[in-house]
Amino acid sequence: MAARVADALVIIILFVFTMKMRTLKMEIWPFDIFPGAGRTLQALPVDAHLEMLVLILPSMIVGLQLGGTYGDLRGIRSDVLLFRILRGVAFGTVLSITALFLFQAIHLLSRTLFVAFVAGCVGTLFLSRRTMVAVMKRRYARGLDVRNILVIGTGGEALPLINAIGRHQEWGLRVIGVLHPNSSREHSGISIVQGVDVMGRLNELDRILETHPVDQVYQIGRAHV
Repeated sequence: MAARVADALVIIILFVFTMKMRTLKMEIWPFDIFPGAGRTLQALPVDAHLEMLVLILPSMIVGLQLGGTYGDLRGIRSDVLLFRILRGVAFGTVLSITALFLFQAIHLLSRTLFVAFVAGCVGTLFLSRRTMVAVMKRRYARGLDVRNILVIGTGGEALPLINAIGRHQEWGLRVIGVLHPNSSREHSGISIVQGVDVMGRLNELDRILETHPVDQVYQIGRAHV
């Protein structure tokens, strides 16, 4: 929800800023950048464009949702995040144009403004999301908002994952326990794997979930056996 609110604020501010820049451009260079030699820009109908924002804003948010930008940001690579935002903005652009066409407002839309707005969305939303990720990582490093992980697998299978999570506190994950598969031949007396408690076997999963604050369960190796 926080990401959607932040995106909505970014979109509104960017749209208003782009309107200001479109007006300034007309004063400096009055010719349209689109095909049509000598064609001058028309005065920007400010009120009409502010009304269009009522259609454009939800369209862009839905587009970003369809683009997968509101998924879990823990450990996401910058290139993957940028691709999702590009895809989301593309969906949002199509939805915006469709909505404006259906409400018969497309003929009032400044092409220069809209193209600049869409291009700006990619950059500003990416920077906004990277800022959110940086803030989240700092909180995770301080032990805040972490997710408790229960790993199902043998000690040997769980060890690489436990070590990886331990090395990357910025992922915001904490392994609170390990469950061995029911068919595991590991010695039943093993109670700790790399400092993490072995809580029992897979057939005790329901009891563990009821008595411990588990946010996610990871199954690895032969965990399903």
